[in-house]
Amino acid sequence: MKKKILCMLGMFFAIVALYTVSASAMTRDQAVNWAKTQANNNVAFDVDGINGNQCSDFGTAYINYIIHGNPYYKDYTTYMGYNYFNINYPAGWKKIANTSDFVPEPGDILCFGANSSNSSGHVAVAIEGCTVSIIKGIGQNGLANNGKGTPAQYQTMQYFGSWGNFQGVIRPKWDSGEQPVNLGDGFYAYIINTAAWKHLTYDNDWNITSRTETGKANQIWYFSKQSDNSYKITSVKDGLCMEVHDFGKAAGTNVHMNNYNGNSAQLWYIYGKSGAYKLKAKCTDCVLDLADNSSAEGANIQMWTSNDTPAQKFQIWKLSLPTIPKPTLKAAIDNNYINNTVFSWEPVDNAHYYDLRIMENGNIIKTIWATKDTHCNINLPAGNYTANVAGINDNFRNYTFSDDISFSIPNSERPTTDFNVAYENNQSVVRNNTDSQQSVVVIIAQYMNGTIKDINIKNETFAARETKTYSHGADAKVFVWDSLTGMEPLSEAE
Repeated sequence: MKKKILCMLGMFFAIVALYTVSASAMTRDQAVNWAKTQANNNVAFDVDGINGNQCSDFGTAYINYIIHGNPYYKDYTTYMGYNYFNINYPAGWKKIANTSDFVPEPGDILCFGANSSNSSGHVAVAIEGCTVSIIKGIGQNGLANNGKGTPAQYQTMQYFGSWGNFQGVIRPKWDSGEQPVNLGDGFYAYIINTAAWKHLTYDNDWNITSRTETGKANQIWYFSKQSDNSYKITSVKDGLCMEVHDFGKAAGTNVHMNNYNGNSAQLWYIYGKSGAYKLKAKCTDCVLDLADNSSAEGANIQMWTSNDTPAQKFQIWKLSLPTIPKPTLKAAIDNNYINNTVFSWEPVDNAHYYDLRIMENGNIIKTIWATKDTHCNINLPAGNYTANVAGINDNFRNYTFSDDISFSIPNSERPTTDFNVAYENNQSVVRNNTDSQQSVVVIIAQYMNGTIKDINIKNETFAARETKTYSHGADAKVFVWDSLTGMEPLSEAE
């Protein structure tokens, strides 16, 4: 072993078993300082409950502390030291084989193969300086230190050299120590790639791309802060959540939309500063990335290894939720109209359209969706009703309802009883029931969802007992009135 290695290192001897776990959220200094503290305080570990405090116990504790922040996170079977270099480690941890000029770094886990003095091999954790901290094995009975084994203690670095057969090191994936920023507990914002100045956009196929600003709901995101300082990021378009596909950890994993269930692929940490924010999902060490750093319309958004390039720097541009004043709804009733109820309201600021709801006995019986008009004529049968209207902002999907209004439709009919109308196969058969000639007004009203969309008015003369046939669409009604004299013009809804 080269002397320059020996004079740079201290170590704790440890043997541990690892299986697939999440990557570390620990800094190098935190891990090294923790190991030194255990040695300074002569702390003994018996993690696996076998043979007291062996080197494997402390090694298991060290790895668990790095990964989980808890040295006793798991009890599991440990490996012999000579197997340690070949164990599977968390994503981002490195195996670095020994070479003639290799120099370990503080916090590295040094792996030793079996040798003539110890067939099990050993593992050591590099600290610093020219001393070595070790955990001594105590044999099969575990009698030392009241059955807890020999605690950690410092020894000279020559002990390191005495093991020989140095295989290499395992270098944990250290956290940068960068702390996520707190941008507030809940807010609306654009997410903009700063260099391309393109907005993250929720496309119709649930994918997320980079596009020119439109101000629409699919470019507006709501950030909801969680207890661990991560953010749930949902689209104003429909409430779906930004998610890393299938918990992917590899560079190039796609980002799309999904129903929120609180998993680690849907929670995002935000690092950095305005104009250079970096977004990292909880399930991976990769960060949000504009594919190929492209400024093209529709460039894909993905996850990629953090590299501090412009493709990974975003602006989170906060937006104010627009205030929508409460609309005032009115209803006018006139049975001289075919559409006997006329609803009207004044336009209100920040409302792009309106939804009108009509209720009977507390149940919604009719809704007029997303009308841009401020009036609506509807035919309702006799009865007692309530109604309200909501002004809706299309970009933020927020709304304000009017107060409920109540009104009644009385029993009243305008058409003369001297005629009867029979409906047959998209035709209406109108018959004069009198023995004399009659001049009347025949009104053919074409409906859509209960509202008149087209009106055809005919002045007709019927001979005694004469029958006439009128063709029309499937959803239509025919009215026979004696005249239009003294009546308002018939209303036709848009």
